[in-house]
Amino acid sequence: MINLCLLAVPGPETGGCRRAFFRKGIDMKTDLVVLATEINRHHQEFEKAAESALQHAREAGELLLQAKEQCQHGDWGNWLKENFNGSDRTAQRYMTFANRWSELEAKTTRVADLSIREAIRLLTDSSVVDLGVEIHPALSIIPEFDGPGYEAFKADIAESGQVVPIAFFKGQLLDGRARLRACRELGIKPKTINLDENIDPISYVLSMNVCRTHRPQDDLLDDMGIE
Repeated sequence: MINLCLLAVPGPETGGCRRAFFRKGIDMKTDLVVLATEINRHHQEFEKAAESALQHAREAGELLLQAKEQCQHGDWGNWLKENFNGSDRTAQRYMTFANRWSELEAKTTRVADLSIREAIRLLTDSSVVDLGVEIHPALSIIPEFDGPGYEAFKADIAESGQVVPIAFFKGQLLDGRARLRACRELGIKPKTINLDENIDPISYVLSMNVCRTHRPQDDLLDDMGIE
């Protein structure tokens, strides 16, 4: 821990006083430029550590799996206790990241930016899929396609390819959420279109989803808060 004390010392910089920092008895005359530099340096180091945390966890997990394979039957627990500085739970979590890394890549396009907590959430909740795009508010009210129906839908894309393009409106996803998810999980490059900025996004979503959801247009309008 850095111990700093601030003393007021006579000087012209602050109306007769100037500020001086002392750390462990050493005079550190510090101005705002130096402080800003140090603040940003530590901020950058923090960001680097956060970004690399999940990758380090995965690599540790891969090495733990190798060690487990080399241990004799029944010896793994003792070996782990004697040689690993973390807990059994942490070791298991690391190995889970290593074993299920492909699932993370299928669920999000930003694996390198995930925190440990976000990665755990994606792996433990099968319904959570980070598509890596911003969803338009008009689409967010439409129920997500999931369960056996979605799996059959994905299987059809795997066999026949993506037929209907995924629509974006002013940089936001307006139609094709399930198609985009299926393409991500199948490793297929999605076909996309950018819609004319003069269209009415609500009317577009309604026209594309009334038949799909089997719900009357009035119900969808109510969900959107539109009379």
